[in-house]
Amino acid sequence: GGNYNETNRFRKYMGNGERLMLLENNQPDHLLKANHRYRICIEVKDGVSTFFVDGVKFFEYADPAPILSGYFGFRSTWSYHVIDDLVVYSFD
Repeated sequence: GGNYNETNRFRKYMGNGERLMLLENNQPDHLLKANHRYRICIEVKDGVSTFFVDGVKFFEYADPAPILSGYFGFRSTWSYHVIDDLVVYSFD
């Protein structure tokens, strides 16, 4: 829902300020809807990141150079959101 809800992007943040744009989908069914509660699922396994919204796969990316350690975060610009029921699983 970035750029006044005109874009939906999947990025890789390198940790040094560099933001690589991996995938983008600007179709209306991939943009934010007002007053809608979303269920987000992100799966990362064997270098493949898959992003689901309400059970629908929005993005999938096979990273040739996956980041194997570090942090994750939530980015928002000019928006209001609540994150609840956050669960993080690690399967090593």
